[in-house]
Amino acid sequence: MKKLFTIILLFGGFHAATAQDDSQPARKFAFLVGSWHGTASVNLGPNSWKTIQQSEDVSLRLNDNVMYVSGTGTEDQKVVFEAIGLMSFNKTTKKYNFRAYRENGMTTDAYVEFKGEKWFEWGFQLANGAKMRYNTQVRADGQWHELGEYSPDGVKWYKNFEMTLTKAN
Repeated sequence: MKKLFTIILLFGGFHAATAQDDSQPARKFAFLVGSWHGTASVNLGPNSWKTIQQSEDVSLRLNDNVMYVSGTGTEDQKVVFEAIGLMSFNKTTKKYNFRAYRENGMTTDAYVEFKGEKWFEWGFQLANGAKMRYNTQVRADGQWHELGEYSPDGVKWYKNFEMTLTKAN
């Protein structure tokens, strides 16, 4: 019984110690919290772009440890794109993780790197070895600007997405 009590104390103490760690790294993304609306342009092929209405709703969840993003793109009031993303900090690896889910059943696990004030890059590798990266920044004018690029080899990059959103009041 004494051994069981010691184990409970050890694990209970470990839980209490980790629960008190209130660094909440997801707060680095607080500049995105809110509702955003604007346009997004997507490259459909050589010299062919499509522009849609885009909205993004961002909140911090789970005691500000996870950023939740919900994005919806519409054309003629019909939903043509929908995704959610969860971004968090892995305290073991000391890295940010970003998992995104699309309306078509696709998911991806992406890296996240901070590049500067209110600016980060996220990206991932495709099954064929090509790469995608997105530079996300809230500019001095207060607009959320995101530029997406594709690379077949990780060396040469091609713009394939651009989004500019304004925060709702």
